[in-house]
Amino acid sequence: MPSYRSNEPTAPLRKWQTREEILKAHLDSLSPDELRHVRPAHYWQRFGLPAWQRRLVAKYDPDQPRVPAGNSDGGRWTNGAGASQRLTYIIRVCIISGVSRTWDAYGNKSWRATYDCADGRSFVRSGPGHSVPGLVRDPFR
Repeated sequence: MPSYRSNEPTAPLRKWQTREEILKAHLDSLSPDELRHVRPAHYWQRFGLPAWQRRLVAKYDPDQPRVPAGNSDGGRWTNGAGASQRLTYIIRVCIISGVSRTWDAYGNKSWRATYDCADGRSFVRSGPGHSVPGLVRDPFR
C-alpha cells in the first residue's frame, strides 16, 4: 500500500543557532542609527569610513558660533553662552598589588592590601569586610 504524500511544500527545517548567530541576525536587522546606538563597534565595522564621513558632514554647522581669535580657545566651537571654560581634573590612583583576608574568632572579616603607585611608591591599607578597593587615590599627591 503506498504511503500518503502531500503535494504541499514543507517548511524548511530550522537549525539550532549559536548566540553569535542570533546576535549577528539581530544586529543585521537594525537600521544604521539603531545599530550605532546599540553596538558602535559593529556599526563602524559594517559601514566603515563612508559612514564616518557622512556622520561628520551631518554634524558640521558653519553657522555655529566660535570663540574669537584673540582668546586662548580662539577658533574653537562654542555654544554661544559666553566664555568657554574647560576644567581638567587629573586624579592619580594606585593599583592593588597584593591582598590578604582574615577572619577573627567571631567570624568578622578584614583585609590588608598593598597598593603600587605610578611613581614607584607603595603603601599598605587595611579595612573591615570582604570588599577590597582595586584602585585608590594616590596618598602621596
